[in-house]
Amino acid sequence: MLGIVQGRLSYSGRKLQFFPPDPFKEFKIASQIGYDFIELFGERKINKKNPIWSNSGITKYISVAKKNNVNDLSKGINWVLTKNTKTLGLKARNKVERDFNSDLIAKKYLKTYSMIL
Repeated sequence: MLGIVQGRLSYSGRKLQFFPPDPFKEFKIASQIGYDFIELFGERKINKKNPIWSNSGITKYISVAKKNNVNDLSKGINWVLTKNTKTLGLKARNKVERDFNSDLIAKKYLKTYSMIL
């Protein structure tokens, strides 16, 4: 599976983080170059230009994803948006704290370095 983060298929000038003026256009580009998905993002503060924050925008994302054969994305959007986002957020935070805490990561680095040396 191959994909890209939203905003990376549009000209952004010199901005590192960029929300594309026409986010739906990126689906056609992604399909043409063989990507399977586009990872969407939503800012902490609601950006009214980002369709992910409205029901009509979500519906259009799903429709455009299907039209361009980016089906995994449309399924993912449907799944996430029909769940309790607070619960999902808490579960994601717990997973990161459990599986990616600094002690665990440090031990993994030490093990890797020990194997190399």
